[in-house]
Amino acid sequence: MKTWIPLVLSLACVLSVRLFFYHGLSKETWKQDVYDGADGTSYIWQAIQYRNHGLFAYGEPKSKWYGAYDLIGGGSGYEMFLSWVMGEMPETEEDLEWHQYRRIVMAQMIVAVLIAGVLFLIVRGLTGGVAAFVVTIFYALALPSATMPFFVFGETYFTLLFLLGVVALIFAPKHRWLYFASGLVLGLAAYTRTMALYSWAPVGLIIWMQGRDDE
Repeated sequence: MKTWIPLVLSLACVLSVRLFFYHGLSKETWKQDVYDGADGTSYIWQAIQYRNHGLFAYGEPKSKWYGAYDLIGGGSGYEMFLSWVMGEMPETEEDLEWHQYRRIVMAQMIVAVLIAGVLFLIVRGLTGGVAAFVVTIFYALALPSATMPFFVFGETYFTLLFLLGVVALIFAPKHRWLYFASGLVLGLAAYTRTMALYSWAPVGLIIWMQGRDDE
């Protein structure tokens, strides 16, 4: 079977499952279902501050926890992602409208499909096309990964960055510039989720294994 056929089929499955959940969203209750009471309100607030004022802000303006930071001093890559995909920004996080939320969801659904493609390539390179197809289908059907794009959380965006960094590292021995690209993308992943700082363990293992292959 040609390589692109299982890849296309698995990506179509990933997108189809997410479109199924997308059509189940309610225009009347979406805020209560996936937005209000979650971290999403904080992310939207920070994205608004970044887009409108060029600063990252935390906490309510009148609270003792409030602070504003420049690009280097604070914030995360996810707020930058949100400010890019939302288009016209609301005045406050409470003013987020249905069409703006849909833009976020659609962007994160595209990111989810890209994750599936990168995952397919990783597994195919390690074991083969059949295993890559099976793993990608499991990713498509897993409920947490299927529903995550509908929440204003940074996990989907972070996962794509992390996997791209790993892929770049795997192919780096053949193209040395990919070591720099891997470090850059993993740095962006860490800027989105600090848990990426723990990637030194798998990254170190991959580099050590590559060094052994060169001996």
